[in-house]
Amino acid sequence: MNLPNKLTLTRIILVPVFMIFVSLTGLDGIVDGTFNAAFYLLAGIVFAAASFTDFLDGHLARKWHMVTDFGKFADPLADKLLTTVAFIYMLRDGVCSPVVLCIILAREFAVSGLRMVAAGAKDGKVIAANMWGKVKTVLQMLSIIFYFFGTALSYRGTVESVSIVVVISIALCWLVAAVTAISGIKYLCCTSPCSGLLLVWDDFECPPRCSGHIQRKNYFKFRVSEKSADFSETHFHEGSREGERQMPRYPFRLAASRQATFPKGTA
Repeated sequence: MNLPNKLTLTRIILVPVFMIFVSLTGLDGIVDGTFNAAFYLLAGIVFAAASFTDFLDGHLARKWHMVTDFGKFADPLADKLLTTVAFIYMLRDGVCSPVVLCIILAREFAVSGLRMVAAGAKDGKVIAANMWGKVKTVLQMLSIIFYFFGTALSYRGTVESVSIVVVISIALCWLVAAVTAISGIKYLCCTSPCSGLLLVWDDFECPPRCSGHIQRKNYFKFRVSEKSADFSETHFHEGSREGERQMPRYPFRLAASRQATFPKGTA
């Protein structure tokens, strides 16, 4: 097992450590005087350290060319475990709304289920997280870090001392819910069924579903497997409207090992 994968497993191991610290106290303890800011500070430190491994493992995997299917699967799984547990405890404190948590869980279940179906398909491969998924994860982690560090450092023995942090954290949770919903919708829309298999489109060039038309101003990209074809003009034909191309029923495979770019007019 390479170093990036070890860092991913370390992040998973840090989840129960975070749970231990945050379980020892709660925001409701401010009223009766049992709240211990030190435990929230330690929980924030553990969470921040685990979040840093998320950046580090991906950076090292790309730099040292150690990207593996295990890493593509385990990295987002570790992120989901870490952030979901934290939001559950924020729900306990009354900071995270049940609606926000439901949106987060619905997105994660839908995307994880789609990944499992894709991985189990014939010639299927693991789908890595796209850019929107990474933005969602970073925003979630920053919101959680702000809440635990902010609460621990601003606590002065009264409810009023942490009220500003709580209000900002509530707003951040709703922002997280919005970004999470957009991320899930984009992910599901960009992974379309085509001839019985799944076609994973480029993160920034997401077209409509395979049965429709693909409109591009300058160029479009898509990912295919090594065994697909020679990317000739025969794979696309003129659509029913100007400036569009219609996809034929061609056996594209899932999640690709290389990417092809067709300038306008050559596809």
